Amino acid sequence: MLYDKYFNLKIAGFGFTAPIDAPCYLKTKLGDEMYVAPETRMRKPKDGVSVDLLASAIILFITFTQHPPFTKAVPEDPYYRLIYANRADLFWKAHSKNKPNGVEFFSEEFKNLITFMLQFDPAHRLSIAEVKAHPWFNGTVATIEEVQQEFAYRKEKNDKDIEAKRVQKEQEKQKAATEGFVAGRKQYKKGTVNRAYGTNGEEEEEEKYGLEESKRRIEEYVRLFNKNTEFFTTECPENILLEILGYFEEKGYNT
Repeated sequence: MLYDKYFNLKIAGFGFTAPIDAPCYLKTKLGDEMYVAPETRMRKPKDGVSVDLLASAIILFITFTQHPPFTKAVPEDPYYRLIYANRADLFWKAHSKNKPNGVEFFSEEFKNLITFMLQFDPAHRLSIAEVKAHPWFNGTVATIEEVQQEFAYRKEKNDKDIEAKRVQKEQEKQKAATEGFVAGRKQYKKGTVNRAYGTNGEEEEEEKYGLEESKRRIEEYVRLFNKNTEFFTTECPENILLEILGYFEEKGYNT
């Protein structure tokens, strides 16, 4: 479903598009599982227009209900088999469950249109001309101005919601970073890390904030490049960042 900046609707994604001279039957099997017509699955020669009309009916159903009419257009599908067996009444009864107003959620015109666009036999499906002449297609609809106004309102509301969530997430991230920095960073004095001292005045192996990186046994560090800025540490990246930020703060640098 594609919209331009004026909210004009375009539908794309029917596998491939090519100019054809009617009558023309296609043989290539293409398409997403949900939108594939029965004759395509059975690898029968198919009318591209009829196949696309079935896919259009599925899109229309999803747009109206916010869920697909079935998983696959095959007789074994729990929902499509009702269309296949000419029990459209049971198909619509099943889809009316948990809908606002129950069975009144779907109008008779809408049910008739979708039912005949989803027929198993392509010869029984509506043609484009019949769809355009259908009562539901010619029913009361919003004007283009009303559609654009409604979509503009929805877009503005959606943009505000996205921005509010972004700001909230950023604030939570900054709060977590600040709390972690205050709780976990080491204190610097003249550029040197303060350490806890034992009774003999010797530095203990373990640093004051409780990590025991000095006790870990690691493989010998192999120097690959000779650079003055190169260093090696077993410290985790988060703690390194906290150390750098703490140093900058004490030196009065703006981070």
